[in-house]
Amino acid sequence: MKPGVMLINTSRGGLIDTVAVIDGIKAGQIGYLGIDVYEREDELFFQDLSDTIIQDDIFHLLQSFSNVIITAHQGFLTRNALANIATTTLESITAPPLRYGDVYRLKQKFPHLWIEINGGITQLPQVQDYLERANGVMIGRAAYDHPYLFATVDGAFLGTPGGGRSRQQVVEAMLPYLETWLGQGLKLNKITRHMLMLFAGQPGSRLWKQHLTEQPCRPGAGVEVVTQALAAVNGIGLAG
Repeated sequence: MKPGVMLINTSRGGLIDTVAVIDGIKAGQIGYLGIDVYEREDELFFQDLSDTIIQDDIFHLLQSFSNVIITAHQGFLTRNALANIATTTLESITAPPLRYGDVYRLKQKFPHLWIEINGGITQLPQVQDYLERANGVMIGRAAYDHPYLFATVDGAFLGTPGGGRSRQQVVEAMLPYLETWLGQGLKLNKITRHMLMLFAGQPGSRLWKQHLTEQPCRPGAGVEVVTQALAAVNGIGLAG
């Protein structure tokens, strides 16, 4: 640090060692000091001491230097301030624009490489279009929000006959899987939370999600929770 530097602290008092700063001022290493926070500010800054003799000798010494300025620290925690902080934070993490063109150019330049495309892909017809210019397609968020989207993937892209399983058949096929993991000590909600959106957009979806949100967390919850939720979707009603 060059002799005669100017030190400004408007963040937190504890960021600087006040005694060391005073030594630096005396030695000429620190030429100027400006602060609106102080290492021991709790005893001084948050109450009216107008009629009180301040006992902090270090603070008095700081005030005695002609090249030191101490001002009041102002901070406001209001609804507007919090809203502005949240808005600024969200704006700063906005996803950048998708650059499909770059993927296509890479594939043209390096045809021998396996190149996959990802981002903003939510429908199977889109997948077919992208597979004409890339080797693979990744579906991210849509896989979680609409898992039944994949029921017809094998038939559409692999030529597998049949229209895929119904949502009820998917649930029924999950029951042995659930029993296996429950038998090994896994809690039911660790699996069922990934099934919440299976009936998204379908009649009974709200009942399905409500039941699989509330019931699997209860002690001793077993596969009957899932069969009860399925019964609710089918209009039979919750048993027990």
